[in-house]
Formats: sequence, structure tokens, C-alpha cells
Amino acid sequence: MGAEDARAFMTEWLKDIGYEKHLYDGEDNEKVAAARWTNVLEFCDWMAQRCGGEIDDAAGVAIASERKNLLEVAQTIALLSTISEREKDQNVVTLSTLHASKGLEWPHVLLAGCVEGMLPFKPEDEAARR
Repeated sequence: MGAEDARAFMTEWLKDIGYEKHLYDGEDNEKVAAARWTNVLEFCDWMAQRCGGEIDDAAGVAIASERKNLLEVAQTIALLSTISEREKDQNVVTLSTLHASKGLEWPHVLLAGCVEGMLPFKPEDEAARR
């Protein structure tokens, strides 16, 4: 998915869920609502640029990077948010999906609802060992 496709998808999705109307309906001050809507649109542009393989370096210069789909960009943001929150307070419980936790480390991990053989971490089948 390129930048234009990602931007079009997000714009259409926001229109379908009526998010702009929601922001204006939930705010007494129209200027505040407009500022919030502008922030949403800027975030969509930022996401779309990453889908198109364009990111800004520390100096604000646009550089090319690997193209990603919208889901990959969203997962990266969620992962960075998790890492950021984890660095602030070490004495917390972090809830995460198995896939979103890749690359992270915790002193203790609980996998709730895991059934043996249901995840792809099974070392080998019993028949293969015989």
C-alpha cells in the first residue's frame, strides 16, 4: 500500500465512522474541534508517508525507507508506545498480544489461554522424534 492508498483508506474510514462530526458534536468550542480535526488529518498524513516509504530523520529531512502497509505502521507505533511506556515506569503490568511483543523482554511472562500445539512454537511432532 502506497502513501496515496493509505491516505485515501484512512480518509474514507474517518468519513464512514463520522469522526469529524463526533469531534464537533463533542466540543462546545468550534476552534478547539477544528484544531483536533486538523491533528487527526496531520496524523493520517504522517501514517500515509510511512506507508509510502518516506520518513523524517532527526533534522526533519525526508528520507526513503521500506514501504509498509497500514497494519505494519500501526503495529510499529503500538510497539514504540509500549516501549516508551515501559521505560517510564518499570513496576507495571503490560498487556500485549503475542505478535506485538516480538523484540521486547520482560522478567515474567504469562500466556493466557495457551493450548499446547496451538502456537507455532511446538519444537517437533511426536511422530518425527520416533
